[in-house]
Amino acid sequence: MDALAGKFKFGILGAGILGVIATVALPAVKIVPMTMMSAGGHGILVLVGFLVPAVLGGLGAFMWKSLPRWAAGLCVPAFGLTVLKCREGFSAIAGSGMMLALVAGALGVALSIAAIAKPEAPAAAKSDAPAPTPPTA
Repeated sequence: MDALAGKFKFGILGAGILGVIATVALPAVKIVPMTMMSAGGHGILVLVGFLVPAVLGGLGAFMWKSLPRWAAGLCVPAFGLTVLKCREGFSAIAGSGMMLALVAGALGVALSIAAIAKPEAPAAAKSDAPAPTPPTA
């Protein structure tokens, strides 16, 4: 499980990017009178709800040494907001990305909770090198 703990940040990043694609790109492909982005403020909230975890997951994966617990904690309500907005507006907002956005949000909530419960070990503790032995006189 320790090796899996370092992969949660990539899962959060992937779920955020998948949600952004589902919110912006996929509805533009399907010819539907109302898409996620034409839903006004609700579509913008869903987009921001996916952008925040995507940015934090990207920072945790490529800039920081590990994903901090507070960042994973911030991803839970962001993904949760997207799930609630997609679920309650499911009949009102049409588009091919709606179901994908709902699945990406639910996956993101699960991965964020897992990242909080089992955080990645700090970089100093990751070393597999044996401890140095003191010199003998």
